[in-house]
Amino acid sequence: MSTESETGKHEQALIPFEQISSVADAFAKSGMFSDVKGAAQCIVKIMAGRELGLGPVYSMQKLFMVKGKLGMAAETMAAMIKRGNKYSYKVLEHNEEKCIIEFSELGKPVYTSTFTMEDARRAKLVVADSGWEKFPRALLFSRALSQGARI
Repeated sequence: MSTESETGKHEQALIPFEQISSVADAFAKSGMFSDVKGAAQCIVKIMAGRELGLGPVYSMQKLFMVKGKLGMAAETMAAMIKRGNKYSYKVLEHNEEKCIIEFSELGKPVYTSTFTMEDARRAKLVVADSGWEKFPRALLFSRALSQGARI
């Protein structure tokens, strides 16, 4: 849950550590988060989100575990980039074949990230009945954004 302070910065309503275990247990038992195998993994996601200024539910929905590593959804990266005044991005081109995003620091362009369907094919991401066939624009944006955010 976010609140907007007088300065315009977002502050997170964080639950006390003592309550995280019971919240994590409830999240695990809910069956709503298929990427976790129990309360311990929920605790990890909640604590990782807390370090990033994210609330427990958002952390459970937008942080994920793949091969023992914690990652985040591209939309979360986008929100984190835009929530401060130092970094930003703008989409320069976005269609069914390509997404180009320009990243800036303090208003000055510092990096341009491009991801194409050719990149996706080369990485063997485009397979029959996949999201890459159904939603190429969304996935191109996600890859271009996450690539640029990491750099």
